[in-house]
Amino acid sequence: MLVVLATEPQRLVDYELEVIEPTPATDGLQAATVLGWEGPVAGSAVPAPFVQSATALDNTHVLITFEDPVGPPPVDAHEDALDPGAYQIAEPSLDVHEVRYAEGDAARTAVVLTTDPMHEGPHRIRVGGVTVRPNRVLVDPFQNEATFGGVAPTDTTPPHVVSVRATDATTVVVEFSEPVGEGATDTAKYALRDDAGRTIAIAAAELAAEGRGSCSRRPTWNRAGGTP
Repeated sequence: MLVVLATEPQRLVDYELEVIEPTPATDGLQAATVLGWEGPVAGSAVPAPFVQSATALDNTHVLITFEDPVGPPPVDAHEDALDPGAYQIAEPSLDVHEVRYAEGDAARTAVVLTTDPMHEGPHRIRVGGVTVRPNRVLVDPFQNEATFGGVAPTDTTPPHVVSVRATDATTVVVEFSEPVGEGATDTAKYALRDDAGRTIAIAAAELAAEGRGSCSRRPTWNRAGGTP
């Protein structure tokens, strides 16, 4: 049985951990047989994975995306990410009934929640107790929240860009407020320019898992400028 502790950011020093009389899971077990413990634990400076985004797919489904700040490899969410109790949606409140891995996401960087029917407008979600493989690293408890726009039963609001971020030297991810169609894979719909106003080539665009956005990828370019 593992218990994952969420701490403030640690330093590369030795800490002392005390475990005080943990409660046994079996009612008939004498508490005196479950001993406390005290001993050293080495601090870690490795950044934890975090909640990258939340996007409503429709009136009852929300996509949660995790990211590892030191990847690749990408986040590989553990089975505890499939526990509905790990997710709390508030402002306004929604119950989470089921969780599954996102379709088309072999790396398991995202999950899809089945929720109560939602109203149009902002919702806030908090994720707790989710870990990632291979070392059961806990999702950062200080970066475990995200806001998404609710989708009404009859959706009349078109998708809009929520965020844009470069994930490596040749990849830019465009996140939309809701799923987009195959038309979003047309590279002519994107223009990428540097600080001198020069256009940077975009080699391809593809839909990510569950149609959560468009991933615009450009060729590798050398430090002198331009493509090789």
